[in-house]
Amino acid sequence: SYMTKTTPWSWVVYLVLVGQTPTLYFEMKILGGASIGLVHNRRSQQATGGHIGWEPKTYGYHSDDGSYWTCGQKRDFGPAWVPYGDAAGDVVGCGVTPSRDVFFTKNGCLV
Repeated sequence: SYMTKTTPWSWVVYLVLVGQTPTLYFEMKILGGASIGLVHNRRSQQATGGHIGWEPKTYGYHSDDGSYWTCGQKRDFGPAWVPYGDAAGDVVGCGVTPSRDVFFTKNGCLV
C-alpha cells in the first residue's frame, strides 16, 4: 500500500487486495468537509476527480449529509460529520472484510 497527494485538498491511499486477505481498515481525523471510502481500482476515480462513490466501483461516506454513495447511487446511511456534523476532529474509518463487504466507523463506532 502507499499514499499519494492528488490535489491540494485530497489524498489517496492505495491498498492491494490479493486473495482472501484479513480485514483491511484505515481511519482519518477529519478537519473539514470530506468524503471517505474505497475505489475498486485507481482509474475508477481519476477520470472525473469527483467525490468517492460517484463513479462505478467506488464506495463513499459523505460528510455533508451522512449519505452512502456507490456507483453514482445515493442512500441514507449515517450521521453527518465535520463541518456539518459534530465537531472538528471526528475520526472516520473505512474498511473491507475478507468477503469484500465495505464498512464505515465514526469515532470508533460502526455506522
